[in-house]
Amino acid sequence: VRSAIQSKQRRGEFVGAFASYGYQKDPANHNHLIPDPPAAQVVQRIFDLFEQGHGKVKIAKLLNAEGIPSPSEYKRMLGERYHNGRKLDQTAYWTYATIHRILQNQMYAGHMEQGRSSRPAMHGKARQLDRAAWTVVPDTHQAIIGQTQWNRVQALLKQRTRTPDFPASQSPFAGFLRCGDCGRAMVKTKGAGGIYYSCGSYKRYGPTVCSKHSIAHGTLEQIVLDDLNRLLARIPDLPALVRKARARPAPRSA
Repeated sequence: VRSAIQSKQRRGEFVGAFASYGYQKDPANHNHLIPDPPAAQVVQRIFDLFEQGHGKVKIAKLLNAEGIPSPSEYKRMLGERYHNGRKLDQTAYWTYATIHRILQNQMYAGHMEQGRSSRPAMHGKARQLDRAAWTVVPDTHQAIIGQTQWNRVQALLKQRTRTPDFPASQSPFAGFLRCGDCGRAMVKTKGAGGIYYSCGSYKRYGPTVCSKHSIAHGTLEQIVLDDLNRLLARIPDLPALVRKARARPAPRSA
């Protein structure tokens, strides 16, 4: 089955369950894609806005403010039983990541782009592959974005890519904090009152997607320390455990 699917991909036939946003399966041939006019107009607008200097977060905010359904919501509105594994079920709005993926997707230039992940075992977890390993077949369907504009946008994407400048002392809570309302990641912010963490969705996209709330770094640190102290207090003989750990010989280096 896997070999048959890979053969179809190499021939430029679409084998996915759901077409990329902006396209739909051809009723006469489900392995061929044709533009979906309402969504295709949104895709064209995203590329135009980006070329005009709008950032990805600004584009997402604009689409959310206008009430344009996100790709996941649009598919569900059409009655498709679609689930996007990249984001939470309740996230029904445009995000930076969604705009970024659309701007990089070669499908919109008319080139079939498939084989982005590999599943070693039938019931195993899919593993994302490097872009160089994806299966790309040129000129398989009608383009929504002309090749000239596509090339210009890819050049702009490379120009605007910045290397993150992480501080030497990274927060111990990095990657662990989630918003209690929407479930998205909390972000670190420095203000006059010190360091605090707030909902990343609210900070990027405003009150239409989540509520305004935050927690100070000192408060969060104290909560964690209190929990650790409670756990340590339950250990019957902590000093003896520490002495035993210190007496254990260090592992040999290879």
